[in-house]
Amino acid sequence: MNRRLLSSLLCCSMLAVSVSLSGCGSKKHKSPEAVFEAAKSAMADEDMEGFMNCLTPESQDLLAGAMVMLGTMMKGLAALGGEDADAQQSMSKIGKVLEDHGLTEDAMKKMEGADESDPASAMKRLVEPVKDKAAFVGDMFEVFSGMEDGAAVQKDFQFKGTLKDIKIDGDSASAVLEDGGTSDPFQFKKVKGSWLIHLDPSELAGGFPGN
Repeated sequence: MNRRLLSSLLCCSMLAVSVSLSGCGSKKHKSPEAVFEAAKSAMADEDMEGFMNCLTPESQDLLAGAMVMLGTMMKGLAALGGEDADAQQSMSKIGKVLEDHGLTEDAMKKMEGADESDPASAMKRLVEPVKDKAAFVGDMFEVFSGMEDGAAVQKDFQFKGTLKDIKIDGDSASAVLEDGGTSDPFQFKKVKGSWLIHLDPSELAGGFPGN
């Protein structure tokens, strides 16, 4: 999955209006196509928690870590609003979600000095306090959706396209996602008997979100 698609997924954090209980959940997906369709359905329903459950554990770390960085950035921007009531409310909501999921200021200090050349390890280290990463991302999405900056993000993104050239090699699979004349590589892994979408950590090698 390339940087363009991963960036689009992060932009969806600004668009989610609600989190439901549909999507991938605890279902076992018998093929890469099955989990891809489940992820598409979850995204169409704006079910970010359900979408997260379509990802491998490593990918959940990656996306949850990116949400921590994005939330921290948005919290900082809200702080620049000074006494503005909306800015203060946004900052308070983001801070509450972070703290509710174990991401206190002390925990956040663990990110200091992280090796950005290894984003997977850095993100895993950052989200260690988070017990339920899918719920955390869903909660962050809800906060972002109510922010003025969130409304400014392009609103027509959908997790869509058609999978082509699916190649399975043991517990790994690769494919090409074709959509509107563009083609993006796509990865899957089988975890505990279920196929899941695998995000490539190297997509963040150029720097973490917000940097």
